[in-house]
Amino acid sequence: MPSLRVHPTKVHRSLKHLFCPLVLALAMGVGGVGMLMQASLAQAKERPQIRSGSDQTLTPESSKIQQRLERVEQELEELKSKEETAEDKIHALEVVQAKTEREWETKFDLLRRDPRARLEGTGAKHGWMKFKNFDSEVRFGGFFQMNLIHNFQDTDNKFGKFHPGTFSAPTEKTTSTEFDPRTTRMVLETRTPTKIGDYSTFISIDFFGNNNPGTIEPRLRQGYLTGMGVITGTTFLLGEAFSTFRDTQVFPEMFDLQGPNAWGRLFNGMLRLSWQLDETKTWIATFALEDPDTDLSNGNDQTELPDGIARIDFNGDQHHFMGAFVGRQLKGTNTTGSGTDRTFAYGFNLSGKIGVPNLRDTFKFQGFYGSGIGRYINDLDAAGGQDAVYDNSSRELKRLESYGGFGAYQHWWTDRWRSTGVFGYVRVDNRGIQPGTSFKSSYYSLANLIYSPFKRYDIGLEYYWGQRKNKNGDTGHASRLMLSAKWHF
Repeated sequence: MPSLRVHPTKVHRSLKHLFCPLVLALAMGVGGVGMLMQASLAQAKERPQIRSGSDQTLTPESSKIQQRLERVEQELEELKSKEETAEDKIHALEVVQAKTEREWETKFDLLRRDPRARLEGTGAKHGWMKFKNFDSEVRFGGFFQMNLIHNFQDTDNKFGKFHPGTFSAPTEKTTSTEFDPRTTRMVLETRTPTKIGDYSTFISIDFFGNNNPGTIEPRLRQGYLTGMGVITGTTFLLGEAFSTFRDTQVFPEMFDLQGPNAWGRLFNGMLRLSWQLDETKTWIATFALEDPDTDLSNGNDQTELPDGIARIDFNGDQHHFMGAFVGRQLKGTNTTGSGTDRTFAYGFNLSGKIGVPNLRDTFKFQGFYGSGIGRYINDLDAAGGQDAVYDNSSRELKRLESYGGFGAYQHWWTDRWRSTGVFGYVRVDNRGIQPGTSFKSSYYSLANLIYSPFKRYDIGLEYYWGQRKNKNGDTGHASRLMLSAKWHF
């Protein structure tokens, strides 16, 4: 095996070339570090010393700057706190405002809603639906009702309207039995938010467009636009609705469509304005201009000026009261179209609902008096011609004075069983020029028993009795037994 040999001179030269650069680099590094240390010491001498703790010393200028910084930081914190507080207050006000608007709308609802439809409330749980890409909310509702009616005498109307004012006197003893779904009701309601408040449309129909047996036609009951007014605490209604003279909150729970003989039943075209009178929204004032149809005997009806109605409502936790005044112009001619005359008519209505302490029972009532307001009262409107009579001899309209009222008491036997009893009376002061067959007075009575096996379903049996009396003393009476089933949707 050959051996490896190294020459001494070559090794010496290699080490020399290696160590010389290392020594030079080391010398330069030490020198640089020294120079850096000297520069740092010089700068340290020029700056004031700052120590932590109790040994800390500041120049006057530095102390002022630090104090200013602390004040700025404190002011920033206060501004942030105020901003958060303001945001919380704005949010709280928005919540209260929205709640107030909805509560106010609900208060106004008492003026326009029929309790029988059971469409109440403003939230999603009350049936309001929101659709994608559609600004308005929508609610569908109403009820299906089927009546099995047996009339023991001729009631003039065989279906779901019991009007003593239409009875013949004397009454024919003609019995009849009918199945009648005409009372069924369908409702479409929309609600659209605006900067002022919610604007709502309301359309309601039933199926009394035709009273002939075997013929059922839809009929528009109500159709209107309503919403919050420009002035805070006000609302308006424009369209066809229950007359402002009518108090829907005193309608007794019953299955008959028309209600007691003395109740205000009219649907009217109108412009209505309402506003709150107190902070608790307990008192509501209303004024309306309504359709001015005149209902005359022995003459031709004419219209010229709208009816004006003023009303005030009190809505307490258990009690409700309403007072209304109507002023209207009656206009008409004799049957030949000659001899036009006008006269001013007026009337008052007082109604209420009183809750019985510690019970669910309620007492409802209404009383009215007027001269020339027959079309605003159930039986007088059904009888016809009860606003005034045209006197051919003097060529004048003679107003007919009328008065009456009803009372209704409802008692709850259990949470599912209840009964209502109603009695009503209506009277007209006849004129000497009226014929003997003219309507003079009527009586109305009702007793029922209603059972609700569950929330949306009502079954009831009702018995009606009524009597009409004419100017000449002739009377006619009739009675009815009605079994009804109602499903709310």
